[in-house]
Amino acid sequence: MGKVAITRINNYEPKEVEGALTKAMETLEESQPIVPSNCKVLLKVNLILPAKPERAITTHPEIVRAAIRFFKARGCDVSVGDSPFGLSTERALNGAGIMPVIVQEGAKAASFDKRVTIKVKDRSLISSIQVAAPVAEADVIVNMPKLKTHGLTGLTLAVKNTFGCIIGLEKSQYHIRFPDKMIFSRMLIDLHHAVKPVLNILDGGMAIEGEGPSFGGKPRWLGALIVGENAHEVDAAAARMTGFEIDEVSTLAVAVEKGFLKLENITFPLCKPEDLAIKNFVKSRSAMKAAAMTSWPFTMSFFRNAITATPYSNENCILCGECIEHCPAGAISEGPERVLIDEKRCIRCYCCIEICPHGVMSSKRGWLQGVASKLGMA
Repeated sequence: MGKVAITRINNYEPKEVEGALTKAMETLEESQPIVPSNCKVLLKVNLILPAKPERAITTHPEIVRAAIRFFKARGCDVSVGDSPFGLSTERALNGAGIMPVIVQEGAKAASFDKRVTIKVKDRSLISSIQVAAPVAEADVIVNMPKLKTHGLTGLTLAVKNTFGCIIGLEKSQYHIRFPDKMIFSRMLIDLHHAVKPVLNILDGGMAIEGEGPSFGGKPRWLGALIVGENAHEVDAAAARMTGFEIDEVSTLAVAVEKGFLKLENITFPLCKPEDLAIKNFVKSRSAMKAAAMTSWPFTMSFFRNAITATPYSNENCILCGECIEHCPAGAISEGPERVLIDEKRCIRCYCCIEICPHGVMSSKRGWLQGVASKLGMA
């Protein structure tokens, strides 16, 4: 039976967070330690953009502080890293308020600038993949995602967080190779199993709802720290807390299909998901149930445009060019007042919504998607 330890946090004060993490780890490590003493630990945080902690876009610095202290108390050599879009790890760590914590606690910043190739065992789609060197060099990887909505996968949680092990703009090429969201989710699971985090510490204190996972979404207090060895089980707990069905989160749908997740085997020795469930958590307009997506011939251009949400920029666009630079399909160009999106070239990866530093990118539903929603298919 897989254990998922959910603890309530009322704020991000250090004492509150440390107490919650310690309680969760004591529960999970009753029989034996998950992370051994005196090992090299990489804390793989969510560092998509250099956003301030109150925006809830990145793993909160105090969650990182608590993890650093916990593992350093075991004599571990602790480093912290991720690979944001188009930025150095150090710049993003500074912007997110994590670098001062790293310095204060005597940890290290892991630069995700050099790559190595790792093999993917029991693969579904890929046999090998290039990841940041610190991922391969660590003895133990502790995965530290942030609970946020996502236009492609429904939610971005523990499994999706390991996508940041791929360096910078190279992530865009995987969106091109795997434009179908279910196939993309299979790739994410391949990657996650290759990286093999031994522990997942999900920051569900202040979550993102609506048009996440960055500035387009809205912060909302959930007050949960979700910890477990199995990322699929941790993700399933987060989905239950926020009112998502399994088929509304594509990585969970694939995990169930492939037998990596058996919902009946999950136990909750501390809080249950229902204890901290939040009502009317706003989902992304871009997301659809996996079953609905695969039941339409949306690979045809007409149906793709009709059944999937299309990104667009609102009147507050300042033409900064970030989305143009990072669009995997090259579907965005500069217009007279805002960026323009070529719907025929757009692959609906929603990277533009994810990386927009001004929160002006959103999505509009295709007309058939609206019909599917009324019929309960989306």
